[in-house]
Formats: sequence, structure tokens, C-alpha cells
Amino acid sequence: MTESRFMLAHTLRLLYRSGVVAPIRPDRLVGMARALMRFGMTAASAYAAGAARHPDHPALVDEHGVLTYTEVDQRTDRLARALADRRIGPDTRVAVLCRNHRGPVEVITACAKVGADVVLLNTGMSAEQLGAVLVEQNADLLIADQDFDRYLEFVPARCSRALAWVPDEAATTSAGLPTVESMIREGGRATLPSRPPLGKLIVLTS
Repeated sequence: MTESRFMLAHTLRLLYRSGVVAPIRPDRLVGMARALMRFGMTAASAYAAGAARHPDHPALVDEHGVLTYTEVDQRTDRLARALADRRIGPDTRVAVLCRNHRGPVEVITACAKVGADVVLLNTGMSAEQLGAVLVEQNADLLIADQDFDRYLEFVPARCSRALAWVPDEAATTSAGLPTVESMIREGGRATLPSRPPLGKLIVLTS
């Protein structure tokens, strides 16, 4: 038995013994195990495993609608490729300044698929505090909701910027900035790693 097959069999046994999975179709169980083997204990493995187990079940619900596990898995693949095209990957950091919606979840999941660190920022901080934290954390990319666009002048020059929650993309006031939705729509050409390194999740929220 090859090492990869041994690891797959071992993972399947652990899933059964831990009670994480009830009796389930073998093909779906294999898909779940492969997700865990590929991404480890991350948001990426959770949504990939969910897509394997119950692909059409709701996974995320916000003001923009409902996303199934399959949709989240596919959308974050496209976002991960778009991030990789922007040189986001291992040893890089993505800062997230977002409220509660699909945006931060998809960003965290996509970053796990390329092995990038994620820094979750406190939405109550001032613009000056934001600038200082981005310098301290050595952030490579800031993804923020549109209502924080007034903070963008305090973002260090080395840190690129993108928008997450944009109620009306056609009417965005932050000209020239990509959005999470546009990156998902356009995707990227990068090949995602078969087993990305585990990135850090740094929580600076309240």
C-alpha cells in the first residue's frame, strides 16, 4: 500500500471512530477524507468535506442569498487562484476588515487553499490604528468592506487592497480596486497546491 493510500485509509478509520460521520456512501466518505488530508483542520477542508458529503445543502446565508457547500468550495477555488495570481501564498499575510457576511469566510477558506496567513482585524479600530496594525503584521493584502474605504489612505504602500462587501458593485466609490466577487468571477490561472502548508489565523477582533 502506498503512503497516500495508507493515509487515506487511516483518515477514514479516524472519521468513523470519532463519530464525525454517520454511515455514508463510500464515495462521499472518500471525498471527505481527501479534503481533510489535503487541507488539514482548516476552513478549506470543512467546506470541501461538506461539498463531498452534502453538496446541495446550504452552507452560508447572508443578504446576498444562500450558498451551498459545493458553491462555497468552487467559489473559493476561483478566489484562491485569483489570490495566487496576485502572489498571495505561503509566507504572505492577508488582513481582513469585514463585518459578518460571506466575504470573510470565503477569504479565510481561499487563503487556506494557498497556504497564506490571515489576520482578522477589529472593525472598531480607528484608521490610524489600522495603519499601525498593518505595518506591525507585515500585511501584503487588505480586504475590507466598502464602508471602510475612507481608511484606505492609511494603508501602507506595500500592502495592496481589495473590497469585500460591496452592496452595489456598479456604484462602488473605490475606483480601480478589485472586489472579492470580481476576483471570484474572473478566477485566475494559478495552479493550486495539492497540499498547501497550514497558514496562521491571527485574531485581532474583539
